[in-house]
Amino acid sequence: MAEPARRAGPVSVLADGLTVAAGSSRLLRGPSIYLGLLTLALAGPGVISRLWVLSWSGSVDLASQSAIDAANGAIGLSNVLLVLAVAGLVAVSIEGGAIGAMLIAGRVMERPLTLRVALERSRRVFWRLVRAALAVGLIEIVASFAWRAATNAPSTIDGVPNLGIEPIPGAMVSLPFIYSSVAIVVADDGTWAALRRSMRLARQRLPLAAGLAAFALLSGVLEGLALGSGLDLIVRLTEVLHLDVAVGGASLLLAVAVGLVIVTAAGSLVFTVSALVSAPQIVAWQRLGLSTGGLPAAVPGEPMAEPLDEPDLAVTGAAVTGAAVASVPPGIVVDQVDQPVAPPWEPPAEVFVPAPSTAVLAPAAQARFRWVTRPMRLAVVGLWLVAVASSLGGPPV
Repeated sequence: MAEPARRAGPVSVLADGLTVAAGSSRLLRGPSIYLGLLTLALAGPGVISRLWVLSWSGSVDLASQSAIDAANGAIGLSNVLLVLAVAGLVAVSIEGGAIGAMLIAGRVMERPLTLRVALERSRRVFWRLVRAALAVGLIEIVASFAWRAATNAPSTIDGVPNLGIEPIPGAMVSLPFIYSSVAIVVADDGTWAALRRSMRLARQRLPLAAGLAAFALLSGVLEGLALGSGLDLIVRLTEVLHLDVAVGGASLLLAVAVGLVIVTAAGSLVFTVSALVSAPQIVAWQRLGLSTGGLPAAVPGEPMAEPLDEPDLAVTGAAVTGAAVASVPPGIVVDQVDQPVAPPWEPPAEVFVPAPSTAVLAPAAQARFRWVTRPMRLAVVGLWLVAVASSLGGPPV
């Protein structure tokens, strides 16, 4: 796909980006499953805890202060698990965006990558992406507040500040930073260097940046519609099956199973959409001939061994066998009676063969690869233990 001579116009870049994304369905299938399961592991306890609270919250004895205190404690614990679940979703979305960008970039730059390599790379740049997302998100929130003030829209919801991002103003103010994630993942830029490079590119190629920002906005809207449609389908399904978590028992267990399936599907969907959004950006990056220092170097094919010539039987006029010629040290000629005779001594040619070094011969020690890191594993185990233990303990009423 490397075609540096092609123009980086918005239409051609978007068309080729969509073509690359459509042709990468098999490449993205494995990562989609992995990130869906990781989302389930991190967000599942919050879903279980919330449904468990809903199953008994309507039957709290409001006349008993002890029951109210116990219920408030259980609800507070559920809220903590829910916040951690949201944080897990955000972390998975950032990591998934980096993985998708790496896989798409490997396909566009003709350097195929595996999921393992892409995951390792995403962990190296994770905190850079977090800092960039916080910086851009803060700008989008400020723009959303200004938009609500200009349109007299409510800036608070039930007394709580509305920190949601308005789509149109958010897309407008984030337009200069449309290349920041690609600069971090593909070019290995630092956070602030990536933001500065993105602003410079957006200023130089404003129509292209506007097209990429519009496509990202459209993809986000479609993702929201897909999630909304899925939730609506779940609501209709619960009505058909007469699911009521307040009843408990089998109804609650079925609701929990449906909720976990939704969480897993949401993680896969977010990853797929992020990969779809990054594809045109990476195509634009490649068309502009920018740095790809974040991608592993292309591994050249192993050179084929040159065929050995048949042993020359006429060495200085003597008929010797191939084995005899092979046994003669370099720099020795063979006389007519097959006796090696040393030639006059001459300074050796400019050839230097270093002595074997233990540092060279010793294999490089590689760090053990972990699909799920130890801190993440401890967090997952702790969350599930808390959620399951609180649910098995029964309602505090």
